[in-house]
This record gives sequence, C-alpha cells and structure tokens, in this order.
Amino acid sequence: MSNRVAATQVRSIMIDIDASYSDSDIDVFITTANKIIEDVITHSSVTEATLTQVELWLSAHLVAVTDPRLMEESIGDAKDKYQSKIGFGLDLSHYGQVAKMVDWTGSLALKDQSKIPARMEILNPVLDDDNAEDLFQ
Repeated sequence: MSNRVAATQVRSIMIDIDASYSDSDIDVFITTANKIIEDVITHSSVTEATLTQVELWLSAHLVAVTDPRLMEESIGDAKDKYQSKIGFGLDLSHYGQVAKMVDWTGSLALKDQSKIPARMEILNPVLDDDNAEDLFQ
C-alpha cells in the first residue's frame, strides 16, 4: 500500500527536527512505518484515518530515534544535553508512545513487548596452549 502521510506532515509534529533532513530522507522513515503498520495492524475494522495517524506518529518516532531531541544547551563552557533513553522500543520517544496510544487495537504495543530469545553456542572452540587452560577452569 502507498504511504498515507507526507514528509511535510511529519515535520509539522516534529518541531525540533534537524533541518538537514530532506523530504526524501523522511520518506524513507514513512515507508518503513507504513510497512510496519501493514504487517502489524491487521484488525479489519481499523479506519484509514486511524492508520494515517499511527503512520504519522510512528514515522516521527523513527526519525526521532536517529536524531535525539536537544533538551539543554549552554554557551559558556559549551554544554549540550540530548534526550536520553526514556524506555525501549516505541517508548524510546514521545512519538512512539503516541503511536501506541492511537493504535486502539493494541497491536503495536503487543509487538513492541515481544522479545526474540537469544541463544549462544560455541560450535568449534579454538584451543591452543595459551587459552586451553582458561576455557576449562
């Protein structure tokens, strides 16, 4: 499906977006948000208006996580302070939090909570005289 929102709409909710982002840069995030929405929000009674709002806020979230928000700036002794982690996944930005709220199906929130289990195996350890004793102690 084609994107529901335009770069200008994303800019309109992101007051402090870096001016160096071109519309085509933002379009990449919009396309990604659109793909996520198409894959995750499958409830048949979700309106296009709701999907458009989710896409808008999710697009802004994707931009925001690559361009953290400046929270504090000083001139004397040149001090900057950027918004740091306020959560994980969609909770990492205020825009992602709004995207979850707008999605009344809860699909984004559920997907955001899913965890992929990690597993590590040593398939073929390399042993030599220098490290063999360390591995088995």
